[in-house]
Amino acid sequence: MRIEAVAAVLVVGIKKCPKRKEKPSAPYVPQIAVTEVAHGLDAINIEKTATALPGGTDEINRKNRQVMFELVLRLHSTDHGRRLKPPREGAPPVYHSITSFNHSKLNSHKIERRFGQIISARYGGQRLGRSHLARVVIPPMERSAYIAGCYSQRRTVGVQNGPRIPILSFRTQYAPILITLAQTFVAKEFLKVALANFTNASVDLPVKQAWATVLKATLVDHAKTATLFLSSRCGAQGLFSHNEIFSQHAWILGLSIAEGDNILGLCIRLASELLQERYHCRGHRSADFNNLVLPKSELIVRAIGHRMAYDAALDANLDKSVTDLYLASAMALDPA
Repeated sequence: MRIEAVAAVLVVGIKKCPKRKEKPSAPYVPQIAVTEVAHGLDAINIEKTATALPGGTDEINRKNRQVMFELVLRLHSTDHGRRLKPPREGAPPVYHSITSFNHSKLNSHKIERRFGQIISARYGGQRLGRSHLARVVIPPMERSAYIAGCYSQRRTVGVQNGPRIPILSFRTQYAPILITLAQTFVAKEFLKVALANFTNASVDLPVKQAWATVLKATLVDHAKTATLFLSSRCGAQGLFSHNEIFSQHAWILGLSIAEGDNILGLCIRLASELLQERYHCRGHRSADFNNLVLPKSELIVRAIGHRMAYDAALDANLDKSVTDLYLASAMALDPA
């Protein structure tokens, strides 16, 4: 039995999870093999396989020379020639290393296999992950709006020995907070509509990929803009990691390129396919296409997402003040 390696979960270094009362100093189950060298955005076509062998063992093999592995370096596992990469700053890191496999045998406990429920990467696994990555940016937006609102209520200005007012009373302070809140309300309704289409068995896979791409491009852009803008409205305190806003911004930046799903690359692909009427036209590698279409690809996809999110909010009968504020914030992004 062969398994798409992307659908397997590799458990490294231990036979079973120890029972401990104290909180462990490091995770026990790392993330695994989400892409390969030279695949990147083409992670859906990785060449790595996991084969279930008689006797309960598994064999991991690769056709590609090198496999990109995401491992927590504090874990100790069998040495397959890993070359550790330097640590990165910003988003909470899962340290990277490069390794390779040549018919490596693993005991059955080291791979979690859900036969009958395996999601093939070619049939929606990566698209499903893309939609979930878009989903998790909503709570950081809500937290950032709440933190910035509390700060703006607490921080006051005024003349010496005179009355003082909270900075929340200034339009420049409350406008981005309200816009962020409006975007979270609309994003939740957009997410419901997108997931309903995404989980509809009658919807073609290319259309599901388009839904996932538009959802991620729209919501991640809202979250990146909101967290960066709100952190600047909190002064120096907005840069402190324990106040979370700026650290959440860095985390969202990391999420926006997770698993090879770089948003710009996804938007270029989707915009190109839309303009080509779903792969039928040629000439998308011409100089004119490169100069005129590629720079606008992300804007095209985000504009589509704004309209779809707005329509979802109207269908959900959200308060008119919320939908009007979302519409105004989306129109403000139009260069025209």
